[in-house]
Amino acid sequence: IVMTPKQVLLEDAEHNEDCVKRIIQLVAGMYCTLLLLDTGDIIVLGGVKVDKAKKLGRKVGPVKMEGRGFAFKHDEHSKGKNKKKLELVDRDDRARDQDEAAKDADPLSLKEIGCGHYQSVALTCSGKVYQWGRQFAENQQPVWNPTRTLFDQHRIIDMIAVGGEHCLAVAGFGEIFSWGRGDMGQLGLSDNRSVSKPHLISHYFVNVKAISAGEDHSAAISVHMPGSEDLVLWTWGNSEFGKLGLEGDVGPARPTPESVLDLHVGSEVCTPKSVCCGTDHTAIITVNKGSKHQRVWCFGGGYYGRLGHGSQANSRKPVEVKGVE
Repeated sequence: IVMTPKQVLLEDAEHNEDCVKRIIQLVAGMYCTLLLLDTGDIIVLGGVKVDKAKKLGRKVGPVKMEGRGFAFKHDEHSKGKNKKKLELVDRDDRARDQDEAAKDADPLSLKEIGCGHYQSVALTCSGKVYQWGRQFAENQQPVWNPTRTLFDQHRIIDMIAVGGEHCLAVAGFGEIFSWGRGDMGQLGLSDNRSVSKPHLISHYFVNVKAISAGEDHSAAISVHMPGSEDLVLWTWGNSEFGKLGLEGDVGPARPTPESVLDLHVGSEVCTPKSVCCGTDHTAIITVNKGSKHQRVWCFGGGYYGRLGHGSQANSRKPVEVKGVE
């Protein structure tokens, strides 16, 4: 257990500072951490755990997944030097001592990355999604190398969010796709099924601004209706502890997106700006209408004081976190 912050060397001491300056995004899952560099490369810290009984590919130090390993960069080659072991940038388990032309070349850089319990996802600047790790369908073998995720009618994806064992993706004009584990309605498909391929959420979203996926719930911020500038927060999935911020108690699973209404201070309406879903709680940032004053709100499970409300009490509706300026 690391009780105090420790520096992680991403490269040798001579080049570590330069590497750190190139980090543009960092995401942490249950068993690994991904760092996206401005070169299009990904650095992996940790390992991949496929199930509780079997561990695969565990790494104790940083391992670089080079952009050319994805074949996302113009330098479309891949190599790996760990003999007879499956390297994260390899297309199979053959050892490679020199550069080898990569297949399925896509000469574009990465835009965004996401990390779940057992899977990782990457979004390219051209709107393509790749994922690797444990697959969501039962009895499927893990995917060792980045593999493209296909969407209906070749949708161009604008943003992604990765939860515990499910994913969200936003395409143009406000379409939200979901796939993965859906036992608590976290996919928003109006039922509790799990799906291995992206499915379009039938709810009509307008101009989606943000999405987030938690352990078993999801959230999105979108324009209220065509022609409007008002933004609305939507949540769906497991309502335990009140982490959806919804009124009433109609069972733990709420598989259809519903709007969160309690975002106001007195008579002043607060507009949702960003959202982040955790394991059992949700946090949002709002901006006051007519001003630029921002507020932080939390709701859901309050154990360990995670809501910032001065106690461990749960909250079924958004409550402002005081003292955050």
